[in-house]
Amino acid sequence: MIDIENLRYGTVNEDLAKQLVMEYEATKNLPIRYRILRLLCLHDYPVLETFFKSAISRERYLDMKILAIKGYAQFASEKSLTKVMENFCDILAKRELSTPYNYGEYEFLRGKHALPFLAEKYGYASFLKALQQTNEQYERMPDAFKGIFTTNEFGEQVRLLTPEESSARINAFRAAARAALPTASKATLA
Repeated sequence: MIDIENLRYGTVNEDLAKQLVMEYEATKNLPIRYRILRLLCLHDYPVLETFFKSAISRERYLDMKILAIKGYAQFASEKSLTKVMENFCDILAKRELSTPYNYGEYEFLRGKHALPFLAEKYGYASFLKALQQTNEQYERMPDAFKGIFTTNEFGEQVRLLTPEESSARINAFRAAARAALPTASKATLA
């Protein structure tokens, strides 16, 4: 068993990458899979091409899917990535409808290591479109859910508000929304 928690971004050699791929494929634990994707996404060892392609299909959360896409982009053509990103944007559009206040996923996608990195490094229209769509959906969210955290170039969370401040903003939003509803509907926001 590999001590994944003590590994650092960018310090993985090819043998360790192979071990991490096996660990990823053997686990259903989301935090472990996320950590492995984050550790591997900037490496271009040959074994990783099929790993990243498979991970794109396996992952359902967009923050994990974008890490797999980031890794796969090192191997894939712009045409291949266009198809992948069309699917990604379709899922992203559905997320706005199913989970309209999903600020965590938006903040992650907008972080320095995710869509902005891909758009800047490759300049592909599909990456630019996905970044634009993400930003537009983010802007449509109420302000109470914006600017709570961001991520740095390593995908690590950087808090912009304390947990108390973010909870207070979200709770105030919910209270205002409840107050604006007819009495029978207020229970659904509790």
